[in-house]
Amino acid sequence: MREKLNFYIDGKWVAPTKPRTHDVINPANEEPVGRISLGTADDVNKAVAAAKKAFETFSQTSVDERKALLDKIIAIYQRRLPEMAETISMEMGAPMPLANAAQAFRTFMISLAAVFAAVFVVLNLLLSWLIIRPVSRMSAAADKISTGDFDQPEFAETGNDEVAVLARSFNRMRRSLEKAMQMIDG
Repeated sequence: MREKLNFYIDGKWVAPTKPRTHDVINPANEEPVGRISLGTADDVNKAVAAAKKAFETFSQTSVDERKALLDKIIAIYQRRLPEMAETISMEMGAPMPLANAAQAFRTFMISLAAVFAAVFVVLNLLLSWLIIRPVSRMSAAADKISTGDFDQPEFAETGNDEVAVLARSFNRMRRSLEKAMQMIDG
């Protein structure tokens, strides 16, 4: 009988806060095939805190680094497919051919990686198009206006999103600065 009594939290296997086990029963013969630990709210809170901490650095990784991580995860799953198939077979009471759907699992993992990559690319493109480009244009215009070049056009103020609010504020600031400069010049 297999026992998996620790949780993987913050890069290491740790014992549960309050040890409490649960037998995994094979429904085909109603015999225990494994024992796992049941977590508590404290275990969940530790895992969430570790995930938040990890996100601080993970969110700064490049597309290539994230792809490499996904490739590593897929390789580990592929290496452990026979063990996973046996575990699924015992846990579900299913015959090995049904549980040993290695090709289906491989296809699923590759599809998952492709979806993750596509979503990542689309989000980066949207972020660039909807946020970074308008803010960069405002920054360039602000640089020119700060040196007295008031020939810069005003920004479109349509919508109620953050960029439109920033555009309205920028346009007000530009007009105020231009009037102030005209008053100084006389």
